[in-house]
Amino acid sequence: MTSMSDNESELSIDIISSDHPFRSKSDENANQEVDDIQLSKEEIEALIKAIKHHEDVFWSANSIKAEFKNITNEEKSVYTQANNITSTVVRKSEKLKKRPPIMRKKLASFDEAEELAETLENIGEWDFDTILLRKQTQVPAYETGYFVFNSLSITDNFKISNDKLNNFLHKVESSYNEGNFYHNSLHASDVLGSSVFLMNKGLQSCGNLQDIDVFSLVTAALCHDIGHPGVNNAFLVASQDKLAMKYNDHSILENMHCNKTFEILSEESCNIIENLEEAEYRKFRKLVIAAILATDLQVHFTKVAEFKERLQQKYSLEDEKFCTLAVQVLLKCADIAHGAKTLRLHKAWTKKIVNEFFKQGDLEREKGLPVSPLCDRRNVVVSTSQLGFLKVLVLPLYEAWQEFVEQNEDEESSSAMKLTLENIYENIDFWEQESISPSMDINEI
Repeated sequence: MTSMSDNESELSIDIISSDHPFRSKSDENANQEVDDIQLSKEEIEALIKAIKHHEDVFWSANSIKAEFKNITNEEKSVYTQANNITSTVVRKSEKLKKRPPIMRKKLASFDEAEELAETLENIGEWDFDTILLRKQTQVPAYETGYFVFNSLSITDNFKISNDKLNNFLHKVESSYNEGNFYHNSLHASDVLGSSVFLMNKGLQSCGNLQDIDVFSLVTAALCHDIGHPGVNNAFLVASQDKLAMKYNDHSILENMHCNKTFEILSEESCNIIENLEEAEYRKFRKLVIAAILATDLQVHFTKVAEFKERLQQKYSLEDEKFCTLAVQVLLKCADIAHGAKTLRLHKAWTKKIVNEFFKQGDLEREKGLPVSPLCDRRNVVVSTSQLGFLKVLVLPLYEAWQEFVEQNEDEESSSAMKLTLENIYENIDFWEQESISPSMDINEI
């Protein structure tokens, strides 16, 4: 948003259009009230004066008259639902429109908006709390995505227009299945936040990370589970689902996520990659697809083994193939990061994934299919399943990433990564203690 120069005394205030992603259904009759609102000459002058001196200006949630809140430069990138306290976008124009903006009826208060902004500012920290984020917004992937695209200067580096970024993130958000307990837009938000941490505390310190690599990784993290139906690949094969037929039973969901990602990017209104050079586009597409496909647990052990072998051979990110492998491993770490988060967050995410597994098991039983491992609510012991998850999948993966970080002798990043390992050990201890209660209700976690 641009500020006005001192010699500009006129501006325009536009009501957000009905198809704006922030606009709620309750807005449909909102404009009917506009004609009843009148601003005095003094109030208009106060508004113009405020806009001259503040880069970002917002109407108070409790009054449509001259009460303003200045957003600092550090916060200005959070021009998303964190600022969903206003239905206006103020910008330069030739004249002040006759009708002033009005507040929507169901908007967050300033305090609530500030709380959301504070939560988003923790993106890049390992304790970024997406469980709290869900309580503050209904569009977590949108919020997190907008913050990251701006805070990492992706929008500036690749000349992404605000409108197209809005449209892209809105489409991504709405393409996640909110009926899923686990694989929904909140998970996408969590994976993106974890990816930023792992990139800052590891990948970037290892050198040779290009802007296009960052752009690709952020996009892959945000879209890696887009369109997830809440069941796994084995279910799709067993039920002879159309997706299994389309992708020949191979990395079905992961191929579908890649496909949907580029379908969205191909839409003119969502085309945030339109300004990429041909070489940049080829690398972007290759890296996004490679990263998403690597999240298939069927290739987990192969990728970890390959990564450890390359580490022993002292490969660096200057090698393009190893750089791609490092991005793949990073996204894998982020995808199952709840195992390395604090016990509180780990338990919250465990409840989500276990309930999604049980829902699949119920569906399998209903269809007369064999119930998949970990999906039978009648006999699965959560403590046992989580111990296996942490010891077999999470711990070896994070130990490999820690080795990668330590090879580059970055003490700060190495210390930060040690925290993740400490969390894993704490979570293992918890489930070992809980293993004495095999009949534990998932709702007690």
